[in-house]
This record gives sequence, structure tokens and C-alpha cells, in this order.
Amino acid sequence: MELVPLNFRLAELVCAAKMALQMSGVKEGDKITIWTDTRRSRAPQEAFFSAALALGANPLLLIGTSTSNAMNIPPHELSHDVFKKSDFVLDLASNSWVYTDPYASIMRSGVPVLQVLASDDVVVRMPPIPEITERAKKLVERIKNSAECRITSNLGTDLVVKRRKRPWVYQSGHVEPPKHLYDSVGVSGIVLYPEVGAVDGTVVVNGPVALYTCPSLIPESPIRITVEGSKITRIDGGRDSKMVEFWFNSFDDPNSYLFAHTGFGLDWRTGPAPLDPIEIESMEGGINVAFGSNITPHGEGDIAAKSHMDAILMEADLLVDEDVLVRDGRIQD
Repeated sequence: MELVPLNFRLAELVCAAKMALQMSGVKEGDKITIWTDTRRSRAPQEAFFSAALALGANPLLLIGTSTSNAMNIPPHELSHDVFKKSDFVLDLASNSWVYTDPYASIMRSGVPVLQVLASDDVVVRMPPIPEITERAKKLVERIKNSAECRITSNLGTDLVVKRRKRPWVYQSGHVEPPKHLYDSVGVSGIVLYPEVGAVDGTVVVNGPVALYTCPSLIPESPIRITVEGSKITRIDGGRDSKMVEFWFNSFDDPNSYLFAHTGFGLDWRTGPAPLDPIEIESMEGGINVAFGSNITPHGEGDIAAKSHMDAILMEADLLVDEDVLVRDGRIQD
């Protein structure tokens, strides 16, 4: 009899998937809908399907093509009613569609959505843990009534973000119904989605840049981005800045240049030079600046765009009013 070799990576994925679902409150009898597409590998599909079964849930796997090759494109419209009738939705799309109206509509119906955009390596290495969730909640409580935040660095970053009525929110890799209805496995951070017109200044990006539709990059020389009234008005720097500018221009969408969100990562398990877009956002003490779409109920974002970009500032400072939360890339708990 021929022996079938064990897929040990699949076994690791199942364990990590089970941790994420358990921390998200998945229980016996829950109707779980899993969305994936033809570009995503089978391993995470099988892992999360198996983990749901192991917890006594009733998973349904939907596979389509709409999210295979482009970002911010929602699944087939026939799936939308299925999502809203579920107890829990797992989003295993190859490209993010999180900042779209259909995604927001699922959450507004009270159904939690857990995104699994991360690579298999990140899912295994960075499953949700209580320590990060507790840390995130404490930091959000500390700054919830703030008026503004200011980001500075020795390279010349000086950006002011007015909070106005927008809430500070957090991500820690798992959902917590009924209030925390969205999260993404492997993502840990504090986030603010400011109103359009509430952001002015300059950011000098010296850390990883996640472009999503093409490989992420670490710039050889800093990328200088000027923001006026929440909109990018200038991109300067070396070769990498030209590539980023070309990437923005390729969408032919004015909203792609709008400031989407800021905040900082909380996960000490990230690598020294991460290039996975999910790991980029989670780097402990790395200050995030994002541009493009940001539609999301939990953060009250309302920008619809064809693209979304995340960039990280290393060794920078973030002050919320007069409270220093990050200094030289180190979180001041």
C-alpha cells in the first residue's frame, strides 16, 4: 500500500486556524461561510474548513473568481445574501475587498467577518494571542478622547491628523462580537480613519510599502509624500518613489490619493524585514500611513477608491495630543 506523505504545514495551519476561530467565539452549530477564489491555494481553505468542523461549526465553502486578480472587487453578488444569513464569515480572498460597501453591509447586518489575507507563514507564526488584544484595548482607552495626533521623524516627517469625531479602533487578529465585527488574522495595531480634509503635512517613508497588486518593497532611499487637505500633492525621492507614483497613477482614480488611515503596529513577532503586506502593518512600533479606500463601519471610514496602499515609518514618533505613544519606533505603554 502506498503511503501518502503528511502535509505538516497543513497541520500547523489547522492549529493556527482553530486558535483564531476559538478566540473569535466560534461555537458548535454556527453557520460559517468561507469565501475564497481560484487564485488562493488549497491549504488555508482546508485548514479553516477543518478547524471550523473541529469546533462543531457548520462550514460552507464558496469559490469564485471576482477577487482573484484585482483589489477592492467584492465577491459575486449572489453570495452577499449568504454572508448576511451566516453566523460568521471567513474571508480568504486573494485580494482584499474589505474597504467596499458589500463588506461594510455584512458587518452592519451584525455578522462578524474575519479576513485571512495573510500568507500561510504569517497565519502559522502570528495567530491571535490575548496579550496583544489586552494591550490594544488599553491603548485605545488611553487615547479615545484625544483631539489630534502628530507624527514626526528625524528624516523630516511632520504630519498632523485631526481626530474630530472619528474613533480610535484596534485590530488583534480575531473578532469579538457584538461590537468588534471585523479583524484580520496576523494584523495587530491601533488605527484611526480620519475624515477627508483632516490631514496635513509630510511623511518620509523609510520602511516597507505594501502595494498589494504588486510585490511589496523596502525603499532604497526614503519616499517623501506631501499631503494637503488629506490628499497627496507630491511624491519625491529616488527610483522607488517613481514606482509608487506610477502605481497610484495606474488606477486613474482621484480618491486613490486620499489619506485612508494611520496608527501603529503591536506585534513583536514580526520579522526584521517583512514583505508580507499583513506583517508590514503589524510591526511593533512601526507607524502606518495608508492611502486610498477605507470604507469600514468600525472605524467610520467612508472613502471609496480603486486602491489601497500601506506604508511604514520606522524609528518615528507618534504623539496623541501631548501623550507620546511611540518614540523612535518604540511603544510607550
